[in-house]
Parts: sequence; structure tokens; C-alpha cells
Amino acid sequence: GARGAAAAAAADVFAYGPFVYVPAYTAWMGAAAGLGARDVADVLRRQFVDATSLSVAVLGPAQAVNFSVVPYGLRLPFMLGAAFVYNGALGAVNLRAQPAAPRAAPAD
Repeated sequence: GARGAAAAAAADVFAYGPFVYVPAYTAWMGAAAGLGARDVADVLRRQFVDATSLSVAVLGPAQAVNFSVVPYGLRLPFMLGAAFVYNGALGAVNLRAQPAAPRAAPAD
């Protein structure tokens, strides 16, 4: 019912997203960018509020619809579409939180 759908959506958005997915995503993207653990932790701190807000704004409504209206057999494709949008936006949040690359010295 509606109560179960709300509970499942809330668990995804307020527990899994900020405490499992966002840290794993940030660590993976940081590793791909060649960042060390300390830099990845700094990026996570800088982007945590924006990433969590994004999760609430995008995945919250998507999960609420998913768990309450979408037929069981279509839930995976529906959420893959929502995740595509979310990951694109999360990538932008992650890039803004990355440390600035050192500038090369001008050639003489």
C-alpha cells in the first residue's frame, strides 16, 4: 500500500543513497580521477549535502511512483531511467566538488 511505498522510498532516499551509494560513487569517481583517500573524503564532505538533496529531489519522487504505481515487472527499467538522470546530475555535483587541478607553470 501507500505506507509501504513511502517507507521503501524513504529507506532508499535517506539511508541507502547518502550512506551507501553516494560514498561508493564518490570513491569510485575519485579513484578514476587519481585522487587519494584524503582527497576523496574531502570531495565527499563538499558534495554530501548537494548529493543528498539531489537524491531526495530526483530519486524520492521516482521511488514513490515506482513502489506505488509501476507494475512489478517494469520497476527495474523505470528506476534505470531515473538512475540515468540522477547519475548524470550526480556527476556534475561530483565534478564541482573535485579539488582544482594544479596549473602548469608558463613556458619561458
